[in-house]
Amino acid sequence: MVFPPQSFIINSPVTVNVSTVKQFLITINNASTWYNQGSAITLLANVLIYDVGEFVGTYNVSPSTIITVNSTITESLVLHPNYVFYGGVAGIIIIGVIVAVLLTRRGKKEVKFVF
Repeated sequence: MVFPPQSFIINSPVTVNVSTVKQFLITINNASTWYNQGSAITLLANVLIYDVGEFVGTYNVSPSTIITVNSTITESLVLHPNYVFYGGVAGIIIIGVIVAVLLTRRGKKEVKFVF
């Protein structure tokens, strides 16, 4: 691709110098764009707290990673459950239930009926 598009007519001998920049096709989440060799690309993704994201393909990296274009690159965002988040939520719920049971039992032990 010539950018900006150029055309010319040659009517006599002339020397033409053409400068080129090598480009590679970069595909991220099925969206493809041509990038110049040496360009830096940041792989961005909005990942919710209950998920863990990973770009899988040429490099297999985490979101927010900067990669340098030196060849064709294909990356797709893959989401996995965030087991640390789910474990924390489950732990809080279990602790809450244990505390509630202990407080309920403790309250029953303190009340004594004497006849």
